[in-house]
Amino acid sequence: MRLVAAAAGMPFRTAQRWVALYHQCGFTALVRRRRADRGGHRSVSGKIGKAIQGLALQKPPLPIAALYRQVRRFAEDLGEELPS
Repeated sequence: MRLVAAAAGMPFRTAQRWVALYHQCGFTALVRRRRADRGGHRSVSGKIGKAIQGLALQKPPLPIAALYRQVRRFAEDLGEELPS
């Protein structure tokens, strides 16, 4: 399987996962799914974007989880949609 994956230009682990999915559910498991947010608005507001930039550029850098918690709190305070 390593040779087939290499010849197809895909990571070996991806090929393993695809074969396992095929054995579990057949070809339907390999069909690409549409994004749930397709056609939707995927950006954040200007205020939230600036808050993210300001927090991300702090020294020392915040861990991603801490940055997300602060941005989420900020969005809740402003009554804006929470970023994902």
